[in-house]
Amino acid sequence: MIGLQSDLVQKIEIIISCRSLKDADVFSKSDPFVSFKMKNNQTNQWYEIGHTETVKDCLNPNFKKIFQVDYTFEQKQEILLEVLDDDGKGSADHIGLCQTTIGAIVGARNNTLILDLINKKTQKKIEKSKIIIISDKVSECNSSIITQWQGQKLTNTDGWFDKSDPFLRFKKIKDQNTFIQEYETEVVKDNLNPIWKLCELSLGKLCGGDFFRPIKVECWDWEKSGKHQFIGEFTFTVDELNKGKREFILTNPKIKKPGTIVLTRYDYVEKPTFLQYIRGNTQLNLMVAVDFTASNGAVSTPQSLHYMNPQVMNQYQQAIHSVGEILLDYDFDKKVPCFGFGGVPRYPNYTFPNVQHCFPLSGQPNNIEAFGLGEILNLYSYSLQHVSLSGPTLFNPILTEACRISQILKQNGSQVYTVLLIITDGEIHDMNETIDTIVNASNLPLSVVIVGVGNADFTNMNRLDGDNGRLTNSKGQQSIRDFVQFVPFRNFQGNGFALCKEVLAEIPTQLEQYMIANNIKPQQAPLINPCQVAMN
Repeated sequence: MIGLQSDLVQKIEIIISCRSLKDADVFSKSDPFVSFKMKNNQTNQWYEIGHTETVKDCLNPNFKKIFQVDYTFEQKQEILLEVLDDDGKGSADHIGLCQTTIGAIVGARNNTLILDLINKKTQKKIEKSKIIIISDKVSECNSSIITQWQGQKLTNTDGWFDKSDPFLRFKKIKDQNTFIQEYETEVVKDNLNPIWKLCELSLGKLCGGDFFRPIKVECWDWEKSGKHQFIGEFTFTVDELNKGKREFILTNPKIKKPGTIVLTRYDYVEKPTFLQYIRGNTQLNLMVAVDFTASNGAVSTPQSLHYMNPQVMNQYQQAIHSVGEILLDYDFDKKVPCFGFGGVPRYPNYTFPNVQHCFPLSGQPNNIEAFGLGEILNLYSYSLQHVSLSGPTLFNPILTEACRISQILKQNGSQVYTVLLIITDGEIHDMNETIDTIVNASNLPLSVVIVGVGNADFTNMNRLDGDNGRLTNSKGQQSIRDFVQFVPFRNFQGNGFALCKEVLAEIPTQLEQYMIANNIKPQQAPLINPCQVAMN
């Protein structure tokens, strides 16, 4: 059966309210409206996507305007909301503004983000003035149908001494006269009554979730030359299948009776989406692990991958920043366990005589977490002063710790999904042990992202990725799912946007696969009334 990958671009709706706005008018209350701008990641320029209506004489407006925007998990989508006072003469006075991201809004507890308004001139918080941003998911289709099709008495287009080699093409309607192919079955050789294998068809792709939109199916006779011969076609709707229709007569203006296609199996499957889990308060728990092996080069030399240049971030800092600023939007407490491996810890109260392969960057075993992105980067900088580079490069101890944390979260019944970011400068020396641990961990709420920095040969690291088939451990057992992603940093150096997209693109699908495999349904997203949101 063919698996489906989640569409990572989804529509969301954003609703805005304000509280305790400063009065910009002298003899009456302000007439506020909100300008909604987004930043273009390519040009770095702001552009307005719209503005709310004006609410007359009101310092606590609940705007009716609903903004619909594209949400992409693996991108940083910055927005700027400016509250203005409409003077009724075609101009407006500044009241306050805030800057945030779409991810921060989607990832906020109960889908509600409350922020302080900032004065544009002074860049200081405006006392008591708040903006409330609520996200809602636009209805979409993530369902599919599992089908099996059979041909009956198909026309033979190969002459007296041979039989047709039929296959099917499924096409979605683009406009009245245009269809786009979305799926193609295998070819069944020399058979006028073929039975095709089970296929899973995405209704989002085939009909946009519209059960009444026609889907075209074409039957062709395969030819080695590539000039396949048309046998016939038919259309169906999901509504027809739901009502029990199973037999479809092929039509072809050149052939009187081209044959019949019969649907022999039909299952409708509804799949929860990543966004449904996030809206139900599922959290992502980031973990960071940094390579301190000697191959990084002496920290004090400019050639070192760990060299701290005050003018530009090194590759470790860039990787932490790129991944952290996205994932932390989905972590309510922003607390990140941070570890090192392949080095000798020499902290004031945490010292070892030899190499350690899983130690806290803080040098405090009872305080392994950093709060927010800034503290992660500070801890990394601090650790460089207290860790001697050594080796070899071993992943298994770090993975074992990530598994331990994930197992605890799973046993507690919390909908928390851990993402382990490992940054390394070379190939590992415990490949077999690492593969064993990965296979055993495939039933845990865990994804592993490995970023390879520097110019080492990372060829063997691709074995961990699983894109070429499921990993198999030393006992011959296969991984239940693919949850490891390896990315060489050098392929995206200087392009944090592209790095994020490559590193994080698979995480929504991996989370969905884990949740569905473990029969974990999204919690009900709360319905928030802006009028009832409590202010601190």
